[in-house]
Amino acid sequence: MMSKHSKFATISVAVFVGLLAVYLGGYQNSKNTALDTNTHQATLATPETPTLAQTTQPHSDGEQSATEVAVIDPDDIDPASIDWEQVRQSRDARGHWDPMIRADLVSMLDSHEFSAIEIAAYNKLHVVPFRSVVSDYCRDNEGAMISGEPMVCELIYETEEPYAGVNDDDLAALAYNDSVAAALMSRRSLEPNERYRWALRAIALSGKSGPALWVAEYNHLSTHYDDPVSNKSKPATREIFARYVLERLAADLDDPRARPNRYEQLLRTAFAEDAEKAVAAAEERLQMFKHEINNVRQSLSIAGELWRNDS
Repeated sequence: MMSKHSKFATISVAVFVGLLAVYLGGYQNSKNTALDTNTHQATLATPETPTLAQTTQPHSDGEQSATEVAVIDPDDIDPASIDWEQVRQSRDARGHWDPMIRADLVSMLDSHEFSAIEIAAYNKLHVVPFRSVVSDYCRDNEGAMISGEPMVCELIYETEEPYAGVNDDDLAALAYNDSVAAALMSRRSLEPNERYRWALRAIALSGKSGPALWVAEYNHLSTHYDDPVSNKSKPATREIFARYVLERLAADLDDPRARPNRYEQLLRTAFAEDAEKAVAAAEERLQMFKHEINNVRQSLSIAGELWRNDS
């Protein structure tokens, strides 16, 4: 469905998907790495950047004073000042996933518990700002065939989604030079190849790393799978390979959340004696992604260098 919009991206991303399948397919042969990460694409929306945090000051008698409002200027927030590892350990994530990105993916009700500073830092790294779920609303299932069926519930968000009423065709047209539209196209896309294309375009237009890690969490969460034949856990080489490339891309965009060293180690362990070849192949994919991003920026005359060290 999305393929007709691919005129906005060069062939290099499609080549990545094909070469990755060939490279890893030859390595794995009959290994089954088709993983079900049980993720559901969240209802996508963009909130306004949070500008207020509420703090309470205790009186000397121990009672809380009236709530005072502290103004937060997003421009003053340095994402590197956030303890992202601590955030990653929260909400039962135990370091396995990023709870802020996952909240965005699966609309977690406790997403409103992130602080205004954390949300402001997140928004500096992402194209589509964080949208908190603040409550849920449940009603009787009037269309139920059987009396007593579960109620129908929906989540109430703090803010509305941008382009919520815009169809995919019109959104794709906007995404030619609108980074928010491009990021939303990446999220709406059902095909991984299209999701990559639009994410790279969103990065090119915005200079932000968020779309890379969003795709990493959405497409490549698992690093191991349970082999039904041996009944043992084995490395998911395809997932690790792709995740390493995206983590490297985010790191080269100075994203303090990126963990390329962790995924490089997983990559080397997974490929064992072929580790050096795998790392070299991943570097080629990374340069392909950077080339795609640079092409978009050059075609639109966007000034400024994104990469610290680009070969």
